[in-house]
Amino acid sequence: MQDGLPQKLDDLTPAQRELYAKLRRQQPAELQTTAEPASYSLSFAQQRFWLLEQLHPGEPAHHLSGILELSGPVQVPALAQAVRWLIAEHATLRTTFHSAPDDTLEQTDGDPRAHVHPPTSAAAALATIATEDLRNLDPTAKAQERLRHVAQCTRAPFDLQQPPLMRVRLLRLAESDWQMVWCVHH
Repeated sequence: MQDGLPQKLDDLTPAQRELYAKLRRQQPAELQTTAEPASYSLSFAQQRFWLLEQLHPGEPAHHLSGILELSGPVQVPALAQAVRWLIAEHATLRTTFHSAPDDTLEQTDGDPRAHVHPPTSAAAALATIATEDLRNLDPTAKAQERLRHVAQCTRAPFDLQQPPLMRVRLLRLAESDWQMVWCVHH
């Protein structure tokens, strides 16, 4: 990556070399983070989702979901902690939508508002991961139960007023064969 760097440095003027040396001595700047607003007006995309949810409540068309295949031993508490960390790190998973104000939300002109919940409270809402042990079922029953749990996780409606807007279910199919089903509302 630094091939040719000495040649490039030789091509610099004395003033450019001095500036380069000064920049190299400086410490990297701290990342500046800003506090997230607790409540804000909906974006146009959020307004569209909000309207569609009002017209067709619980419709899973706006769910994003997937299945992760896991092999080997799974530490369920550690996996739950990783999911809570994910929720805490991503404001979109902690954002809920409200059409009427409550004690903590402001509202202007009757418009719905988005509310970003604090990382710890939203992540705590997913205290555990629902785990289903299907190991002892015969192959036909296992396949049916697996499909039922996947459908339940991916098609159930979200309450847009309760965080997190994410669900996770863990299916144990064999001793070291797992599937993690996840679903988010977008």
